Amino acid sequence: QAGNLLEAEPHLSQLLLDAQGDEIEICEAYVNAYVLNYRVDEAIQLLDSWSTDFPRDPMPELFRGRISEHKQELDVAEQHYQRALQLDPKFGPAAYNLARLALSRQRIDQAGRSYRLAAELLPHPAPAWIGLAHCARLQQKPDVAEAWLVKVLARSAEDVAEGFRVVGDTLESSRTSARAELAQLRMSQSRWEDAVREFELALAGNPRNNALRNLYAQALRNAGRKDEARREMAPHR
Repeated sequence: QAGNLLEAEPHLSQLLLDAQGDEIEICEAYVNAYVLNYRVDEAIQLLDSWSTDFPRDPMPELFRGRISEHKQELDVAEQHYQRALQLDPKFGPAAYNLARLALSRQRIDQAGRSYRLAAELLPHPAPAWIGLAHCARLQQKPDVAEAWLVKVLARSAEDVAEGFRVVGDTLESSRTSARAELAQLRMSQSRWEDAVREFELALAGNPRNNALRNLYAQALRNAGRKDEARREMAPHR
């Protein structure tokens, strides 16, 4: 699962021959490892076997969608996520990834509908709530956006992290996304010092996120803290 195939890969065939009911968990772990190591062909081969053995399992379609996104085949990715929902209409991760993909393509209304569905289906809905907040901010509905973010920030860090894990996003995203979204909301309201504070909280969860640092520098500059902004714009190691 962590991507260390050197020791794990020789055991794959043996594990699948004697899976003792854990076939899906084994396949998921190895597909994750193959993807992390950019061995897409092996991942697809294992996904094909997974689908053959478990034709009603939506998870292979979720992985195929992620792989297609990585290859910039966005229409194909959307088809895979839709297929996952057809296989299991209650599969929240597929609804979430459909929403995320729609948002990346500036289809805000479509993204909002899919995020709402994901929020209803996911047992840990924080990622979908953050997505709804993002949509509301883009639609210039700051009160709605803030209401969703308040719900997220009331959740424990463990609950939020589990939500991001289930939908296939990173632990770093779970640590930063809500605060980063709130910071951008404060920027849209010209509340610069509040934005600075939220960006600092977001960066505490992922100090190497350069996109966040650039936004942080913008907030500092607009808050009149130009020397600090210049330091933030300098290259970070």
